[in-house]
Amino acid sequence: RIPFSRSAQTTAVQPGVNQTGMNRQATAEGINWQLKGALCSWSGSSNSSSSYSRTRKLVFDGQGNYQFGNESSFSGNAGIAYSGNPNVEIGTYRVGENSVTLVNQAGESWQFRINMRQNNGMITELMYEGTLYAKALCE
Repeated sequence: RIPFSRSAQTTAVQPGVNQTGMNRQATAEGINWQLKGALCSWSGSSNSSSSYSRTRKLVFDGQGNYQFGNESSFSGNAGIAYSGNPNVEIGTYRVGENSVTLVNQAGESWQFRINMRQNNGMITELMYEGTLYAKALCE
């Protein structure tokens, strides 16, 4: 025979608590899960004879790592040109209450203001020195 006794009642899963019973806010990843996927910025210009377009793309993994790259294109009377940066920058990020801090491999850091956070906590827009980075601009 094996003696058995119940020491505590079983509780239902609470909102904001994952299946292991740990609050997602208290895990080692902090609140970095709120920023996952790509955010892009776009700039460009055109006139009657040419156009220029530049897209910058930040990709977040939801666990504190990011990649940054950019591409540009030009079209005019002389033809069309495209450039993509093969040297993708990588680094880490940390989500705070109102900002996100990025640190690249060289130790340089940038602080982005959170411009939009959805009801589920996910961040869909960041602002850096007047430049908007948004999920919608990647589509």
